[in-house]
Amino acid sequence: VTARYCQFGNVVFFQIKVVPSTTIATAAGTSYVSLPVPMNAAGMTGDGSMQNLTKLIAVGALDFDAANSRCYVPAQLATGNTITIAGWYEA
Repeated sequence: VTARYCQFGNVVFFQIKVVPSTTIATAAGTSYVSLPVPMNAAGMTGDGSMQNLTKLIAVGALDFDAANSRCYVPAQLATGNTITIAGWYEA
């Protein structure tokens, strides 16, 4: 797993790349990424998506939760493919 982020004012942009050594799966509503900078609970949420880079397909949209500064990812069947997660939100 490699990740990076940058913050411009109160907007945070992030990218995560997952290159699994075995198969991985995600479950919608339970699999999440902890955000690098806490979200602004009074602000708008953000936007992002998850992609399967091996098959060159979009997996789905991200869901942000300001209460716990988490980004929930969409469901992905078990795969050994490279996955990316990227988006932005208000800090």
